[in-house]
Amino acid sequence: MQTASNHPSRPFPRGASPALSVYHDEDAEVYLDGNLLAQLPLYLGVYGSTPIPSFTPGIHTLALHCHQTVGGQGIDCGVLNFLQSAGP
Repeated sequence: MQTASNHPSRPFPRGASPALSVYHDEDAEVYLDGNLLAQLPLYLGVYGSTPIPSFTPGIHTLALHCHQTVGGQGIDCGVLNFLQSAGP
């Protein structure tokens, strides 16, 4: 199954620490601009957070792949934007 997303792009402000929020079936792989970003073993039945190292502002392509050997199947991924606190 291939599903394209047409969500509008949003820039990440300075000080952002983006991370992936991923729910996945077995042995998921996440690619950013054609480069392997994360290998996520086994399956995860809840959303987990995976940091995106060396993230640069701009327009990027995110691709996902996973295996399904038993039971239901699925993969979902989004990008979270964690902002660093400026302090009290």
